[in-house]
Amino acid sequence: FDTDGDGSSDGAETIAGTNPLDTSDYFRILSVGPTDTPNGIEITWASVIGKTYLVESSPDLIGAWSLHDSVTAGGSTSRTNDQTSGERKFYRIRVSGP
Repeated sequence: FDTDGDGSSDGAETIAGTNPLDTSDYFRILSVGPTDTPNGIEITWASVIGKTYLVESSPDLIGAWSLHDSVTAGGSTSRTNDQTSGERKFYRIRVSGP
């Protein structure tokens, strides 16, 4: 079910800590861009205070994912940097914990 029609299921929103009745409240990546460091990348996403986000990376979409960073949100946005991003990488962010 996606009660509010925002593209995120009610179950996924419950896990993410967002409101399944509010179309503007859902987990999303806000920006992905370069850092001042050569080949560096910064990822910023909408977060919920107290939630822990596991940032994982993989050189392809069919191989294993490696933990890049674990971020516990202190505000409504969180970010991570990858300074070793010289090679192609795919990223995903999962919510961990309560």
